[in-house]
Amino acid sequence: MDTAGVLKNGMDDWCRAADMILVPMLPSTRDVEPTMRTLEIAAASKTQAKTFIILNCFYAFGRLDRDLVEYLGSENIPVMAKIPRAVALAQAAAEGKSVAEYAPRSHAVPAFELLADDILAEKEKHND
Repeated sequence: MDTAGVLKNGMDDWCRAADMILVPMLPSTRDVEPTMRTLEIAAASKTQAKTFIILNCFYAFGRLDRDLVEYLGSENIPVMAKIPRAVALAQAAAEGKSVAEYAPRSHAVPAFELLADDILAEKEKHND
């Protein structure tokens, strides 16, 4: 769900229909409030779907990035993936390609592969 908690009409239905809810977030102070609003809307919908944060443009050595991960953990908000900052992501998008197609050796590719594996593993947990 990439609505910053603004598109409230219909979100309850979307949440209840979802198998899993992935909420993208940038590691910035500006993204905390809208992301929390989105998470609150998902929780209020009474969905059975588990909700996860996907941190985009993550910089492992950035203090704000690390502080955000710590904060989310303290609030019991699971982070499924930390997609690293990579110029190849913007370049691939401009070309209409995935980063794996555009720059297969980009350091972002393994993060997306891990995200895909984690999504599949989470779905399998709920299919058993």
